[in-house]
Amino acid sequence: FTPKKGPSKATRAFVRENFPYNKSMFSEDRLYEKGNFASLIAVSKNSDNVLESPALDEILRLNEKIINITVENGRLGFNDLCAKANGRCVSNVILEILLDDETSITYPEHQHGSSLVFLGSALGGVVTDANSTVTSSQAVKLLYYLDNDEDLEEASKLWLRGFKALLSDEMDRKQIDVRMTSFRLSFLF
Repeated sequence: FTPKKGPSKATRAFVRENFPYNKSMFSEDRLYEKGNFASLIAVSKNSDNVLESPALDEILRLNEKIINITVENGRLGFNDLCAKANGRCVSNVILEILLDDETSITYPEHQHGSSLVFLGSALGGVVTDANSTVTSSQAVKLLYYLDNDEDLEEASKLWLRGFKALLSDEMDRKQIDVRMTSFRLSFLF
């Protein structure tokens, strides 16, 4: 609860006016509210490393199923509903790094292409060597941000329900435990 004339309302109005959200350049840091998203944490069952096969293979297959969830009779999928930056869906950069076969991943920051990426929020239970190179990670967190466009609100809710249903069906995996961690707040009520 926040009072109608409380200081946080004035602060939010100031932030909205002076740090406007740019729909075409999604940035989690520029959200004034939580936004529309779903997330999961995958934890290795049989080893201490989700970044190697067979655990990584299960994570990649699960991610593929997630981004292929469709709604409205297959008319809209994640690529239609996702939050975008530079015209592309905001991705789980840790998966990009792994798919690019970067064998030496540094932690908590990693140079990926021309960008320095913070991996502290994507990897958990990390063990590194003396050079800050990841030797193992017990868990990986994946986030799926959706566009906040009011025209897509109903489709986004359906997509989030599909995400929840998929993860409920995918709980019994051999190599990883999957835990849903969050949805947008209004979806839950």
